[in-house]
Amino acid sequence: MIKRLVYMLSVCTLFAMISGCNWLYQSSDESDLIGRDLTNQNLTVEPFSYINQSEDVISSENYEGSYWIANVIFTSCPTICNLMTPHLVEIQEKAESRNLDLQFVSFTVDPNHDTPDVLTDYMNRYGVDETNWQFLTGYSEKEIENLMLDSFQSTVLNDPEDPDILHTTNFFLIDEQGQVVRSYDGLGNEDMELLMDDIEQSIT
Repeated sequence: MIKRLVYMLSVCTLFAMISGCNWLYQSSDESDLIGRDLTNQNLTVEPFSYINQSEDVISSENYEGSYWIANVIFTSCPTICNLMTPHLVEIQEKAESRNLDLQFVSFTVDPNHDTPDVLTDYMNRYGVDETNWQFLTGYSEKEIENLMLDSFQSTVLNDPEDPDILHTTNFFLIDEQGQVVRSYDGLGNEDMELLMDDIEQSIT
């Protein structure tokens, strides 16, 4: 019990230092804001090449010249992913209705379990339109930890004794040059129309 408590305190401390514990709560100072400007942090998505739900190779080069939204999930997630994925489906649908040229990428943080077939079942469960949304796997746990830290300053923590995997709940907007320009609350706490206005203003 003491070991578990020490672990959770260490987790919160690490997230507080790196990502402001956004996965736990949102500060009152930012509660009325839509999105967070990340341009001054000079974050750029590191090159990657993985496979998607159809076992096609998808790399960072596929998104050169495009705006895209990235997030992380895992299909056996018992908590927040069940909120994040439907929320991003709604954003995808709203983007289509506004004729926004926007791509979506979800990286699994449980690549050993989340095979292409498992990801396909997950997408079908939530009614994802795979026309412009890729779910990626085909890498090691260490690779996705490094990608999230180096590209998004976000930590992935996997405790073997816990079925949950701690990860950011943010959605990240990446521009045509691969720079991470904004982040959004992935749990649906922001007004949807204002959020879509913010995305549209950022990419047009």
